Amino acid sequence: MPGITEVDALIGQAYDCILEPEGWGELLESCARLVGGESGVVYVKPRASAVGSLLTSRDFDRSYNLASYLSYYEKRSPLIKYYRHHSEGLVTALGDYAFSAGYRETEFFQDWVRPQKFADMLGCPSSNVLRQMAV
Repeated sequence: MPGITEVDALIGQAYDCILEPEGWGELLESCARLVGGESGVVYVKPRASAVGSLLTSRDFDRSYNLASYLSYYEKRSPLIKYYRHHSEGLVTALGDYAFSAGYRETEFFQDWVRPQKFADMLGCPSSNVLRQMAV
């Protein structure tokens, strides 16, 4: 379990990103390390928009073809619906859902998530945006 000092440092980094958006890569890298992951991604999609934005850690492999995700797989993602059913502002992991047959048998998991070697994911619905972080 992360200590208070580590969490405080991440919060400070997050505030720094407000003034210096180029710091997101370092923040995501720190978050991924804190939870034992190798890289981090934050996906932000306004509900009224057809397309979202992807912020990645410096170590994230961009060769996975973001255009393919945005043009095809995003529409097939069961994760957006999954997180929308959670309380606004509550950051939660997929947990058991990540290992469920219902999720693992989807085209989204088989053809997109598994080849990226994503495991669990944190998500947080808010009033107009869905944020996800893969670890």
